[in-house]
Amino acid sequence: YKRRNIELYIGDPSWPKSDFTLIFSGLSDNLVSSGESSLQLTIVDKLESLNEVLTTRTLKALSGYSTQNSQEEKLLPVLFGEAFNITPILVDNGTNFDTGPWSAKISGISSTSGIAIGQTVTAASSIGRLYGGLPTSCTVTSIISNSAIIYTVQGGQRPLPGAINTLTINGAAYSGTLKITDITGTGGPIYKITDGTLNELIEVRDKAAPITVIADRVVPYGEFSLKYNSFGTITCSARSLPSVDCTIPNLIKYIVKNYGTNKLLDSDLDLLNIDSNRQSYKAGIYITDRVNILDVCNELGKSINCGLYYSPISISSNIVDKGKLRLIELNIPTTGSTI
Repeated sequence: YKRRNIELYIGDPSWPKSDFTLIFSGLSDNLVSSGESSLQLTIVDKLESLNEVLTTRTLKALSGYSTQNSQEEKLLPVLFGEAFNITPILVDNGTNFDTGPWSAKISGISSTSGIAIGQTVTAASSIGRLYGGLPTSCTVTSIISNSAIIYTVQGGQRPLPGAINTLTINGAAYSGTLKITDITGTGGPIYKITDGTLNELIEVRDKAAPITVIADRVVPYGEFSLKYNSFGTITCSARSLPSVDCTIPNLIKYIVKNYGTNKLLDSDLDLLNIDSNRQSYKAGIYITDRVNILDVCNELGKSINCGLYYSPISISSNIVDKGKLRLIELNIPTTGSTI
């Protein structure tokens, strides 16, 4: 019975049901029996529907990422609106989502005599992997010694380090203790900004210097990859949902409608009952720790000197208003003023 919607009506057994009047709309908090003939029901204000953790998803919830086990319990960050100089979390070292092209070294060749730059490279089944999928090309790009070459793969999948069997270059087989090492690609480490989608990645900095990144994973996954390994701390500025207009009312509206077990509806909200200056104030909030939904919304409200409030039930012309979630300005009331 905890956190279930509950409504209390006043009436008389002799009245028709349509004449009963709603006097309370809230949530049940607990139901216990104090005896064989009695029940004790605890009811709370509707604001309690927001009194729960915003997210509990951790790195462990991701699949296919090369995160270390020691980091699996790290909470995935969540961005609402627009925020600057935030620190995203490293979720992959670049090996699993690198889009190529890739280069790698093949060592242990008995002799590189006869091998020329630009020749096609193939290999039989192996512990390592010359390439995965269907590459558009796999060619020799450098001969670095009498027993080692560098090759490059376009398309397909990233090579894997390890031993390989018979190596074929331009149709000729080469033997030896063949091994793939030193794999590099166009993508570096992957950083997650938010556990969701982004509207825009504004800027990324490495050790406070602006850098260019690979942004193909920004919109669908809320993350980006570096072109190279980082030199220092990676920070960024980004804009997330709601993307159209990240004002304080819209941010709160998005959060209470999409997070928690008791998600609110448009009919539950009246967040534009404040003056136009406060309505148009834009902001952002970056969540990196376990936080309460109500606390997050109140933190946003404080930036425009407002707080969350559920208006009381009102009855006018036989129409009952169950009360709505509102923003109110936090001022010292004047004599005779009402909310």
